[in-house]
Parts: sequence; C-alpha cells; structure tokens
Amino acid sequence: MNNQLRLVFAFVLVLFLRGLYSQEVIVESSVETGVVLSGNSPVPLWLSARQEGRWGLLEKEQFLTTAQVSLLKNINNWNFLVDAELDYNTDIGMNSIVNTKCYFHHGFLKIDWHFLNLTVGRHKFSPIFGDDYSGSGSYLFGDNFRPMDRITVGIPEYTKVPFTFGKVEIRGELTHGKLDDTKGNFTSIDDFNYYHQEILLHEKYAYVRFDGGKWKPYVGLLHSVFMGGYKNGNKIPIDYWKTFFAKGSEKIGGGDATNAAGAHMGMFDFGIYTSHDFGNIHFYYQKPFSDKSGMYLLTWDNEFAIFKYNKDQIAGMNVSFNNIRWLKNLTIEWINTKYQSGEGFPDPMVNGQYYTPHMIRTMGLDKFMNEVLDIEGSNFTFDEVWETLVGHPDIGRGHQFGGRDGYMSNGDYPGGWTFHGKVMGSPLNLTRDQIAHRNPILGTYNRNYIVNDRFRAFHIGGKGEITNNLIWKTMLTFSVNWGSYFNEYPGRYTWERTENYFFNGGLKQFYSMIGIEWTPEKLSKITVKSDFALDSGDIFNNLGAKFGAIWTF
Repeated sequence: MNNQLRLVFAFVLVLFLRGLYSQEVIVESSVETGVVLSGNSPVPLWLSARQEGRWGLLEKEQFLTTAQVSLLKNINNWNFLVDAELDYNTDIGMNSIVNTKCYFHHGFLKIDWHFLNLTVGRHKFSPIFGDDYSGSGSYLFGDNFRPMDRITVGIPEYTKVPFTFGKVEIRGELTHGKLDDTKGNFTSIDDFNYYHQEILLHEKYAYVRFDGGKWKPYVGLLHSVFMGGYKNGNKIPIDYWKTFFAKGSEKIGGGDATNAAGAHMGMFDFGIYTSHDFGNIHFYYQKPFSDKSGMYLLTWDNEFAIFKYNKDQIAGMNVSFNNIRWLKNLTIEWINTKYQSGEGFPDPMVNGQYYTPHMIRTMGLDKFMNEVLDIEGSNFTFDEVWETLVGHPDIGRGHQFGGRDGYMSNGDYPGGWTFHGKVMGSPLNLTRDQIAHRNPILGTYNRNYIVNDRFRAFHIGGKGEITNNLIWKTMLTFSVNWGSYFNEYPGRYTWERTENYFFNGGLKQFYSMIGIEWTPEKLSKITVKSDFALDSGDIFNNLGAKFGAIWTF
C-alpha cells in the first residue's frame, strides 16, 4: 500500500474515533453484496459496464461484497470528506496487480474550500455527467473503470467570474495519477500489450458557460495524456511540460520530436443547459480526437476549415423530469467514431519513411520531389507536392493524410486507455478479451488491446418510480462496429487489409438491460436489486442476471 493510501486510512481511523464521541462528524456507511449469473462469457455488457470496474467481464459466475464508509466534517468554510471502500470480488480481472480477491476499491481525502477542491488518494475522475444521467458513459473521464491513485485539484462546479455581471461561469480541474496494473513480470509481448507499468496519467478539462437564465450554453475542452512507462521493456523518457502542452520533444525523440510528446486523447464539448417547469434538459455535442488532424481548425495544408477532418461526434439529450414519477430521467445518445480523420495514412509514407509537412519543407520541396519521389522539375510549390502525395497510387490513393487516428489506443502504449482490463471511457469500445470468444486469432492480437474503437451507436436509457418504494431502470443500445484501423491496416502505413478481417462490413450488436430496486417500507435501510440483461448480435449472444442487496447505516 503506498504512502497516499496510508495517509487516507489514517484519516479514516482518526475521524472514525472522533465520530464516536462527537456529533460534528457525519458518518455514513453501507454493505452491499451481489451475484452475477451469465449463460456465456463474457457477461452481458450492462451487467458490468459503468460500475467503476467492480464487476469482471469474463467470469460467468461472480460474487461481490463491498463495505463502504464516509466521514464528513465541516469547519467554517472548509469541508473534509474521507471515503473508503473495501471489496471482495471473485473475479478481479485478468490483468491485475491485486494478489488477493479482497482489495481497496477506493480511499481518498477530499477538501473543499469555497469553490476550490483538492482530492488525494484512490478516487474516480468522472466530471462530465452527473448522477441524473442514464447514457452509455462519457467517452473520456468515464466511470467504466476502477479508480486509481491520483491527486486532483480545481474548480469542479460552475463558478461566477468576477466583473462579468454574473453572466460568465467557469469550471475545470487538473488530475495527475499513475497507471500501474501489472506485477511488472513481462514474459511475452502479450503481457506488455495487456498491461501498464509506471505510466503517468495527466488529465485536465476547462469549461466556460454563459448564464442566460433559462438557457446556459457552454463550451469545454478535455485532455488526457500518457507519459513515461516502458516500451519493449525499455524506460520511456518523460518531458513533462512538452507533454502537458502537446508539443514535440527532442528529449524523447523519434515520433515524439516531430509530433507531440506522449500519447494523447481529447474531446471538445459543446452544449446547453435549459430549465423549465417540467424539468431540466442538457443538450450536448462532443467531438473526440487523438491528434492534430482531429483537433485543429486548420487542415494539413493550412486551409481554414472547422473540423474538416473530424466527422465523429457524440450527440445527446439528458432530461430530468420534476413531476413525472414513473419517468425521472431519460437519456438519448448518438455516438459515431467510425471516421477518425479518414483512411489516409497518418503521414505520407515513402519507401518505409514517413514525412511530416515540416520535414518536407525543411528538406526542400524540389529536393523532396527529385530525390524522394523521383520526379524531375524545380520550383515546386507545397500544394503541388501535397497533391502529388495525395494522388499517388501507392501513397495517398486520393485520401488526405492525418487519418487512421486510433481512438483510445497508441503505438507506444498498446494497452491504451484501459485500466485493469476496462476501457477508461465509453464501454462500447471493445477489448480483445471481449472478442476472443468469437475470434480466437483476434483474441491474441498483440498490437493493441482495444480492437474495436470505430462504431456507430444509438442509446436510450431511463429510470423512474413504479411506487414510492420501487424503482425501475433500463439501458438499450444498438451499435454497428468496424473494429480499428490498427488491425484493419496492419502497421497503419499500408493499403493491404488484414486477411479475413473480422469486422469487415460492420458487425451489428444489441445490448439491453432492465432492472428494479425495492426498498421495503418497514426496512428503509435495506434495498434489494435485480438486473436482467440480454446481448444479441454478430459479436455477443448472451443472457444474464444480477441479484443483490445493500444495507445502509
């Protein structure tokens, strides 16, 4: 156990003893137990997804018990929260550093002072959507994976900016954590691709919102980056500030010198909150990206075109109803990550060597055309060079460069944005473990752990009250999946497609879940839960159920 967690649990003990003799400390605790029963492996998606990694993906029979305690102390304008959860799980995941089925799921100290927040310890970082959300999960900063050790600081709630007449609000946070879900005993390339070893994770987001009364439009930017760790067993150097600002780094070298140091994922988030008598609505339109071609307003040839090469999006509507008991929340989403800047090479590749626009200009346009492309002439313009590359039958084939982004994956970090086998974002991205039952060859694919990041999906989720003591919820998702550019075009710099490509033509899939929660009137501290799930389609065909109970005291 690291020093951060020792500090957190010391606080837990001190505050717990203090709470025995003082009413000033608010103590809340719970014990929950449950079982998952599945006809096949992996289990139906919505029995394990978006639950902070508590449930495994593969075991058909799982048993989980959690014990959680939180202690809250208020001192003037200071709020102190200590929260810890101990889990016993019969399926802790295939790639885990945990040597026992009993482990600390989370444990942290949270300090709030006015609008500022500091959180230290093992905690989740899921700031995009609130509790009144029944969607498929945030594409970044989601709640699909187990909390990790990190430090988070910032302004988590919208706060008025002085001297703006109360109209401008901001929020944002920085978090720094460590990805380490392996024992560090690499015995094969498979181990390397599954795990993360001593990788630093830096994430941040910033939002600006205009308070127009009933209508509150906003814009936000999210950024997640890996740095350090190991590649092929060798330590990767860290250039923190160049990675922080997504700049090239000569210190790291290679592709990190000409592109951006580290591995990056980001997302633009546009939307509007609106309040009415019947309830509150949140409209959102998000655009994920992994490099400059998806992020910048300028294209590769410096043409101004807003998101010309970023045609992917997440569009949704989340509604919270005030006066409809049977429907308290409704979320409708459309997710499209198929395009990923197109099929063109990430950079022009000539005779096994890639060339960025900067490299071509530095080399000289005439020299590049004469010596690299073996085309005679002089006084070439950059547009002429670029058009030649795009139209070349072996290089561009008519496709603009900067494509094949590979969301949630990276060549230097094959484990990608996963932690303990769970995707650190939308669970509609699929790993090779989830595909192995249908395609054993792809199940041993050793280039990237996430093998399906290109999909289109429609999702609808909701929950409400049947009676005062009985709550229903549902999740329904239909998707078409095209796999990943990493696997479709091996190496990313070739037009030769993988033979018998598993996702050829797009595989259709339906995920569903319906659940109920019952709190007996005379036993208000106990809630009984049951979820029933069905997956049907070209990838998964399975039926499963989850039963459990929670006791709060």
